[in-house]
Amino acid sequence: MTRRLAGPYAAAVLTAACLLASAVGARAEVKSTENSRLQFGGTLGAVLNMFGGQAAKDGVQSTVAVRGDQKMTVFGQHGQLIDLAGEKIYDIDFNKKTYKVTTFDELRKQIAEDAKKAEKETSKDEAAQPDNEHDVDLSVKPTGQTKTINGFNCHEVIATVTVREKGKTLEDGGGVVLTDDVWLVPTVAAMKEKVDFDIRYFKAIAGPYAAGVPIEQMARATALVPGLALALEKMNVDGASALEGTAIQSEMTVDSVKSKAELAEASSSGSGGDETAEGGMGALKGMFGGFGKKLAKKAAAGKDSGTGNPARSTVMTLQNQILSIATSVAADEVALPPGFRQVH
Repeated sequence: MTRRLAGPYAAAVLTAACLLASAVGARAEVKSTENSRLQFGGTLGAVLNMFGGQAAKDGVQSTVAVRGDQKMTVFGQHGQLIDLAGEKIYDIDFNKKTYKVTTFDELRKQIAEDAKKAEKETSKDEAAQPDNEHDVDLSVKPTGQTKTINGFNCHEVIATVTVREKGKTLEDGGGVVLTDDVWLVPTVAAMKEKVDFDIRYFKAIAGPYAAGVPIEQMARATALVPGLALALEKMNVDGASALEGTAIQSEMTVDSVKSKAELAEASSSGSGGDETAEGGMGALKGMFGGFGKKLAKKAAAGKDSGTGNPARSTVMTLQNQILSIATSVAADEVALPPGFRQVH
């Protein structure tokens, strides 16, 4: 059996912030209420956001509870229980009192298949180069700004990762820019447990840790956007150690930047500056057939790079805000509800 993430969960996120931490000693417990919003840019993003409905517009509010090797995420009448020890994922429908089971092996297989399809849809010119062909730069700058968010007294830090062709400037050689605008408080110890759980989960499923993006969508995004995997790795290792504290609110933006040569070619061909997003149109047509072609044309008619710069286009934006934090989780909050039946 293969499985695709769909419905409200496709717009939810699996982690609150770009932090890399490991729990020490006994496992803690934590429960947080969050609101998350994920949007993709470009032509393909316009269509995906169209299907996202209200969730893509306003975000999804969820409650996340972690206790030991179990994590339960509840959003509306749906839930997802991840069991790290048993390597199983339970998708729960509270309204119908049913659940479906997916093993980690099944999900790994699906992600690998999706990544291969995405790579085939990417042109040779856009194909990812070896890691040693890129320079990766990190900048972390406190802005000095402060504000209260949901009762938390926060200060702002902006972290930026730039991936560019080795030995060239971003403007000359093109690349990827990942910007994370984060509002932090002093470290909330319990939240490290949640982050640690997500890191263990991503390493078990897909690696590298995907900074809050649903794993199937990240597999496709990294295949379509050369350098994105490098940017995520840099942010979640070096960036995480520099961002001291717990993120109460964050907005991560990923921009693709064309080289001067690519921009000149796009200008002469009249294709504009959105080829990165165009690379995913084959996937859209494959998913929706003739209807997908109509949607693609509709989205392309109103496409916008989102940056005001023809060389730079926004690939995706992820917003996340923590509404509340609790440090006690009952066993039944991270377990299948009694009496629910399994469906296939």
